[in-house]
Amino acid sequence: MTALDIDRARAALTPVADELQHRATMDAQRIVAEAEADAGRILDEARSQAEEMLARARSAAVVEIAALRNTENARIRRELRADLLTARRLAYDQLRHEATVSVLALHTDSSYPALRDRLRDTARQVLGSRAVMREPAEGGIIAETGHRRLDLGLSALAARALDRIAPEIDGLWT
Repeated sequence: MTALDIDRARAALTPVADELQHRATMDAQRIVAEAEADAGRILDEARSQAEEMLARARSAAVVEIAALRNTENARIRRELRADLLTARRLAYDQLRHEATVSVLALHTDSSYPALRDRLRDTARQVLGSRAVMREPAEGGIIAETGHRRLDLGLSALAARALDRIAPEIDGLWT
């Protein structure tokens, strides 16, 4: 083939090459547009999923925080309740101690002999005249007959008095 033939062939193929070039450009533009649209949809879907995950994480965090707050509040209430019960117990023990000390002080009071005689009379009325009586070191009377025993010692009297007023003491807390 000569140079002239090559130029003619080129001239004859130019419209075909131009058409092929045009079609290739159009196909490339279409493919790029479709890829960009697909990428946009993928990005939108990923953003939507990320927003949903973030919303679920926030909800879970709110629930977890509420549960932790409830647990902490319950722990604080238990501690406060324990502190309150401890304070009540200490106050009751102090009252019991002071009442016992006051009653035991009767042993050294000038009216004690008359009190001791009244306690002996009470023991005889309850257990009879055969009751064996003794006076504990703290004061008062302990009487026994057979298998029966009556403790009218000053400590026991103080304890029974406090037991009788215990409901009134409980009323102080409310």
